[in-house]
Amino acid sequence: MPGVKVTSKDGRTISKVSWIACDVGNSRPGKHGQHEWIVCRTPLTDGWTPFDLSLREVIERLHFGQEEGLQFSELMSIRLRGSISVSPIGIYREAA
Repeated sequence: MPGVKVTSKDGRTISKVSWIACDVGNSRPGKHGQHEWIVCRTPLTDGWTPFDLSLREVIERLHFGQEEGLQFSELMSIRLRGSISVSPIGIYREAA
């Protein structure tokens, strides 16, 4: 679950940390609490579920971007919880 800082698109100095929870399933993204959204990914036939996310795109499509006019600013943290097996985690910076 990445903790991200979001800021306003229109130049206001709003800055807050929000969470993007990643879950397994076919559900549409949904709000969970005041500063958390859940996005789902469908498992592959081998049982693994890849969570290849562009944080800029995810935030743009969620409530943060659509209704609050916020955009991705920076990755603050990654939090793992639950009964999971994790293969290597890669973090890539998109070209500006």
